[in-house]
Amino acid sequence: MAHYSKTYTSPTQLTALLQSRGLHVENVTRTENYLRHIGYYRFSAYLYPLLTTPKENHVFKPGAAFNQALDNICGSYPF
Repeated sequence: MAHYSKTYTSPTQLTALLQSRGLHVENVTRTENYLRHIGYYRFSAYLYPLLTTPKENHVFKPGAAFNQALDNICGSYPF
């Protein structure tokens, strides 16, 4: 059996992490619900274009907002 070293990070913690990296979050509760239902790792692909270069620093561009990534994901899935 594989041993995983990463621990669970709650949607509340993930939202705070995104905010600390410069992502504007208008509605924290809504953001947490989306992260809970979509999943952070799936959603993070839609955040990638909003990151500054180098992407490895995980810092968002000025003005980057959660809703921008949400608009991209909603266009990709038939909700």
